Parts: sequence; structure tokens; C-alpha cells
Amino acid sequence: MLNIFVPLNHSKLPKILTLVGLLVLVAIAFLTFWSARDFVSAARWRRHSYSVRYEARAFTASLESLKSSLFSMAIQPRIVTIEQFNSSKQDLQRNLSSLRDLVADNATQAEKVQKISQLISEKTPIWEKLSHELIRGKSLKNRADFHYLLNQTTTVNVDAQIAALEAEEDLLLMQRGTKAERLFELTSAVVISGIIVAFLLFFFSNNLLQKEILRREETEKELQRAKQKSIEASELKSSFLANMSHEIRTPLNGIIGMSKLLEHTPLNARQVDYVETIKTSSNSLLALINDILDFSKIESGKFQLEETNFELKSLLKSAVSIVDYSAKSKGLEIITDIENTVPEFLVGDPLRLRQVLLNLLNNAIKFSDTGTIKLLVQKLATTDDSQAKLLFEVIDQGVGFDAETRQKLFQSFSQGDNSMSRRYGGTGLGLAISKQIVELMSGGIDVESTKGVGSKFFFNVLLKVPKKDSTIQSISKMHTI
Repeated sequence: MLNIFVPLNHSKLPKILTLVGLLVLVAIAFLTFWSARDFVSAARWRRHSYSVRYEARAFTASLESLKSSLFSMAIQPRIVTIEQFNSSKQDLQRNLSSLRDLVADNATQAEKVQKISQLISEKTPIWEKLSHELIRGKSLKNRADFHYLLNQTTTVNVDAQIAALEAEEDLLLMQRGTKAERLFELTSAVVISGIIVAFLLFFFSNNLLQKEILRREETEKELQRAKQKSIEASELKSSFLANMSHEIRTPLNGIIGMSKLLEHTPLNARQVDYVETIKTSSNSLLALINDILDFSKIESGKFQLEETNFELKSLLKSAVSIVDYSAKSKGLEIITDIENTVPEFLVGDPLRLRQVLLNLLNNAIKFSDTGTIKLLVQKLATTDDSQAKLLFEVIDQGVGFDAETRQKLFQSFSQGDNSMSRRYGGTGLGLAISKQIVELMSGGIDVESTKGVGSKFFFNVLLKVPKKDSTIQSISKMHTI
């Protein structure tokens, strides 16, 4: 059965819980806003109902005042005037108009007010006629006249409509109050529940976050301990290599020295070959030891460059002279060309610069069987006159290599492919060390090659230009690294 559930990343769980908690708080805020809006609306409608009830009662009061004025005019015509009747009539019309406006949004209530308005419209001419008769002196002479007046002022239908209107508003008021209470209870329950849920989410999120912080702190401590162990191991390795290289070079120098002395003794042809083999093997082993020691220093960060005044032509001459014998033994010619704009004297580490050149020249000789090897130097443009950026090129007509091999060349212990190592020998450290040296000199190194045609190794370095030449070091006094 396929597992369709994706495992949850525990490092992301605190963020997820915090996000959910924030969403809960946002939902609570939205619900609170929505509830507040409904509360305001409910309060407005309750005020509206109270206003309708107030106007209905005011209408009833005005109606009673109008009828009372008619009775008063009949009983005491000299005291009650027509103005009082007209004033009550105006109040009645004003109250009726207010009622009509207030219930315009409620069809049922508007219908009741319309009926009231019709009844009042029917009664108003009768009341006006009666008021004029009473003002002109008509009096209630007998019981029949009194009953006539009473019948004319009866508003039973109007009172019934007013009572129905008030009852409807009371019902609406009760319904709106009940709805507001339910809304308040629901909102309170949701808000309280949401706050509890948000609190729990934040609590668990904080708890998980604290555990994650402790876990990361412990991981950092482990990394620090591992880093310290790595540094100690690297220092131990560097110390071991330094001591061992010294112990190995001491007898090795003795072998090289004795082989040189042996060269000056009477030897037959076979013995000369033996001595030459001893010298070649010893020098190769010494170069390997030096490369391993340099590589160890680079790895441990203890590889440093010196700043010394030197003459560039002497440096190039020294480098070429070291490899010239190997080149001539294979029938190769080394051509050196220095551009006129290149400064004669420079400030830098001539020993390390020569080491890079020797690595490239030795490679060119190793992988070439015929043709020439060119060593070209030119100056690149710079904005600072106190510095010179030089481009060195070593061009050969050797075996060359393809693009896949090119990608491996500057890696440690790599010679492109195993066939090269078997055929030409070497450890593959030379170019890796050269790359590190060039980069320490604020430069870069690269290669262009075509298999079967040849290769061009080139690098650029940034060197200072000395102000005085009095302390220029003669390159001829430098010893081989």
C-alpha cells in the first residue's frame, strides 16, 4: 500500500502552529467586527422601534387632545377657542407624517398607518364642521345632542389600528432583543473558544520552538566540537608532515649530494646511467615531498606569501634554466617573450611565482615530444600605477586534452585521466597548488587545449611596482624551493 501521507518536518511545526494561531486570532477579530456591526444594527433597529412606539403614543395623545378640545368647546365655548382645536389637528397630522416615514420600510406597518390616515381623513371634515358649529354657539341642550357629539368623536377603528401597530413594534422589539442576545452568546462562546485555541497553539508552538532552539544549540556544539577535532587533526597532520618531510629530506639530500660527488669520479657508461637514475628519482621524490608539504600548508591555512623586490627577467631566466636541460633532452626549445610595457622590477613572492612557472613549464615539457614551448608575459590594464597585473602564458605543442579532462586538471591528486598518470607519472598536486598560489596573488589560472594539437596554460597575478630599485633582489641568489 502506498504511503500517501507526507511526513511532517518537525522544524517547521512551530511555524505552522504559530501561523494557525494567528489565523485564529484574525478570525476572532473578523467575528468581533461582524458581531459589533450586527450589535450596532440591532441597537439602531431597537431605537427605531422605540421611535415608532413614541410617535404612535404621541399620535394617540394628539388625537385625544383634539377630541377633548371639541368637548371643551361644547361645554365651555368661551374658554376653549378654535386655535386650540387647530393646534391639536396640526399635531395629529405631524405625528401621522412621522409615523408614515418611520414605517416606510415595513409593508405591514405602513399598511396600518395608511388605514389610520384614511380614517383620520374621513373624520377630519366632520370634526372641522362640528368645531365651527360649536364656535357659532351651538350647545348641548339635551342627551341626544351629547350622544351626537360622542358619536362624531369616536375613533375606535383608529385606536384599534394604533394598538395593532404598537403590538407589532413590541413583537419586533422582542424579536430583535432575542436575536441580539443569541448573537452575543454565540459571539462570546466563539471568542472564548478561539482565544483558548490560540493560547494552546501558541503554548505548544513556544514549547516546540524552545525544544528546536535547544536541539540547534546542541547541534552547534557538536559542530564546534567536530570542527575543533578537525582543526586538531589538521594541525596534527601538518605537524606530522612537516616533521616527516624534514626527516626524509635530510637523508634524501645526502643521497642527492653523494650522487653529485659520484658523478665526478671515474665511471663507465652503465654506472653513469645508474647515477643519473639515482639523481632523477631523488629529485622527483624531493619535489613530491615539497608538494605535499605545500598542500598541507594550504589546507591548514598556514600558507603565506612574502613580499620581496625582484627583477622579472632574472626570475624568468632562472625558471627556464632549471628546465632547459629536460627540454633539450627531448629536442624541445623554450622561447621567452616579455612585452615592453611589463615593469622590469616588481614586489611580490618571486619564489612562489617561479614555482607556478616551473609547474607549468615542467608539464609542457612532460606532455610534449616535439615543437617549441613559449613563455609569454604581458601587462594588463590597471587603474593604479602602483600595481601591475601581469598575464603569463605557457604554450606547448603537446598531446593536449579534451573538455572533460580540463574540468579535473586543477583538482587535487588529479591528472585528467588514469592513462596520463600511468604514462607520464606525477601526483596531480602541481596544478592544484599553483591554483592556490595564483589566487593568493589576487589572480586566476585557466587553460585552453585541443587534443592532439597542444595546450595553453595562462594565469594572471597582481604585483606591486616598487618606487626604488636599490633593494632589488637578484634572482640568481634564490635557491630552489
